[in-house]
Amino acid sequence: MVASYNWTAYTDYGHFEYDPQDIDYEFHLDNFVTYHGRIVNRYFWIAAIVSNLFHILILIQKQMRSSAIFIYMLAVAIFDIISFILSFLFKEGDNSHVEILPIIQEFKDHSWCLEDPWFLINFSLQPVYTGFGVSKKVSIVLSIIMAVIRTLSILFPMSSRIQNMAQPRRTFLFIFVAVLVSFLLETKALWWYARIFRIKDILGY
Repeated sequence: MVASYNWTAYTDYGHFEYDPQDIDYEFHLDNFVTYHGRIVNRYFWIAAIVSNLFHILILIQKQMRSSAIFIYMLAVAIFDIISFILSFLFKEGDNSHVEILPIIQEFKDHSWCLEDPWFLINFSLQPVYTGFGVSKKVSIVLSIIMAVIRTLSILFPMSSRIQNMAQPRRTFLFIFVAVLVSFLLETKALWWYARIFRIKDILGY
């Protein structure tokens, strides 16, 4: 003999009061490190932005702009500030302030009916992801170029080719090429795979 039960569940959050401290949570080291790590990262990001602004104020002086190394340092500081600001302002639910962002930002709404492998792109947040990826790549590439030129200048101080590489005009050309290549690498998936479709009334409105 099987008895049937009619269960009714309800809750009234407006009148339900509780103290979160009364609940015993199990301690997890990874959650602790992740939570407090994000808080610490905020202070590091702010310190990095302030220090880079200080470097920019020094490097924009006329006597500093005559050196290729200082021009590279100025460009690195600018792109570092851009990447830090974009990563700091990005928020996704409770996982605010993430450091590693994907190339393509997916629009996470399960009400859309799309078959694999297609998914919707969040067009409003995509420039944030692209700008973060480009600025991060440019900073790394320019730092490597600056280190290579510095090393070659020490190893071959009398070489005319090395001196030509360190000219301000060549420096701006290298910066432009680094930005262009980084932009193409960061957006190649969008140019190659992205398609624009008009979806007709799939929600029945």
